Amino acid sequence: MISGFYIYKNLEKKFNIPGYKEFMHKNFSFNIKFNEKFYNDSLVIDDNEIMLFLDGAILNKSDIVNQESCTFNEYLKNSYIKKGIKFINELRGPFFGFCFDKTRDRLEIFTSHNGEKAIYYNDDVNYFIVSSSLDITVRYLKTLDYSLIINTTAIKELLSLGYLLSNHTIISNIKRLIGGKLLELSENKLIEYRYHKYSSNPVLNDDLDNLIEKFDVLYTQAINRILLKNKEYGFNNVADLSGGLDSRMVNFVLKKLNANNIIATCYSQSKTADHKISKKVASYLNIKHIFQPLNKGTFLFDIDEMVSLTEAQSIYFIGTGAYKLFKKNYTSDWGISISGAFASNINGLLTEGMEHTDPSLTTIRYSKLIDFSFKLDNLEEFDTFEEFNTYSFNLKLIYESLRIRRNYTYAISPMADVDVAEFIARVPIKYRKKRILLKKWIINKYPEAAKFTWQHTMKPLTHEDKIYIPKLLNSFSIFLKRAINKFFKLIGLNFALYIKDDMNPFALWYRNNKKLRIFIKNYYENNIQFVPTENHKYINEYMRSDNPIDKLLAINVIAGIKKFLN
Repeated sequence: MISGFYIYKNLEKKFNIPGYKEFMHKNFSFNIKFNEKFYNDSLVIDDNEIMLFLDGAILNKSDIVNQESCTFNEYLKNSYIKKGIKFINELRGPFFGFCFDKTRDRLEIFTSHNGEKAIYYNDDVNYFIVSSSLDITVRYLKTLDYSLIINTTAIKELLSLGYLLSNHTIISNIKRLIGGKLLELSENKLIEYRYHKYSSNPVLNDDLDNLIEKFDVLYTQAINRILLKNKEYGFNNVADLSGGLDSRMVNFVLKKLNANNIIATCYSQSKTADHKISKKVASYLNIKHIFQPLNKGTFLFDIDEMVSLTEAQSIYFIGTGAYKLFKKNYTSDWGISISGAFASNINGLLTEGMEHTDPSLTTIRYSKLIDFSFKLDNLEEFDTFEEFNTYSFNLKLIYESLRIRRNYTYAISPMADVDVAEFIARVPIKYRKKRILLKKWIINKYPEAAKFTWQHTMKPLTHEDKIYIPKLLNSFSIFLKRAINKFFKLIGLNFALYIKDDMNPFALWYRNNKKLRIFIKNYYENNIQFVPTENHKYINEYMRSDNPIDKLLAINVIAGIKKFLN
């Protein structure tokens, strides 16, 4: 399904890629690959004044057309004339594109509020290229014999955080345009500027019951937008379903909206809480349930394919389970994939206390093996620690994992719907911590959903403050298995019992699967040659770690360098 574009200026050396249609204007070559799945949402306006390309799944397109009483193309052109390119703030859903103003000789490139569709550019205007693909950007610069420089800061970020901060890529002179930002090329100068930001100001002063009512309206609207877009194209509704609350609510609201042809997708270790609970919920809702077992961690072997898809922006294994499910089960009638991701904000997990604090780089890390310190030139553009974490941890790691499915369809979350996310950002932290608002919303509005066990506590929400026998039995089972596993480790036995509530038990996979241990070792030994010697010390230290996550972080970096810098 991958659509995209690339634009370059150096016309002395043509750079053509099959499947892309070329448009020439002045000293620019515009190359576009249209979206064949969401074909009515992929368009070009090319007249005497502008060339505007927009691609994605515009979820409020019908609302705009009805409200403006005109065609969508007319709305785009009229809005640009009246408001400039910032009119894109009115759009909802995953999208990107560009507008070349022929009267001003100005090029503006944009991505959506959340940056679901990536854009990369070379920051050297003398060798300018902007593209929706890091691979295309690299290939073009190589044709010019342009020197690509490894980004050592990015290597440290991938090893420690598991994702890249700000506009970083693994290559120093290539940047990524992040969500809510525009890139302008005018008078031979490149400028990034923000057109949208999730802000906590002004904080909402409503009581909890009123906030729940407003949240329910916005959340339902967000899912209904996706539902209507799938209906427009005759697609089925595909939704993640695990043992957590966030994905569960996607499916319950779909049923409330009388959605037909719902396909619930679950991917985890077999017989875990996620597997069992999701199956029970799907059965209760009478929807199709597709399960992808991740037993023995065999999906971790797909590193080269996954790094090509992540474009070395994050750890390769965070979205691999979903990709494996899609690769095995996808059919062309699957519509937008709906996820429960981006729930960290409503759960208050991106704040340090009960009040907003200043932004800092003490963010969530995958590994603390080496205490790397980081600096960011743009930290001052964020007002709070939560704001910074929204544009780093939430969008560059959690939401980035959904982008891997783009070979097949778009994957988005109602929690990341702009109207929902803006609302949540303004809800007082006291109502978000400990999931107070989320849990009361479910109990009040969807009491049937509250009756199913929640994987996090192994209790239903209706029994949170009560003694729950299945929870006690589960806790005892886990305690016993962990004790046995510690004994196995103490005597040097490379085997461990699987613990039911571990969706992705990396340590157990590593201990139990000899082939996985050999694969990681061989991948390192066969590919460390691609990494410049000065960066070996960090990677080697991670490979020496007893934690398999550290080893995976190390080979993730190696794979990224091998793919994009060799």
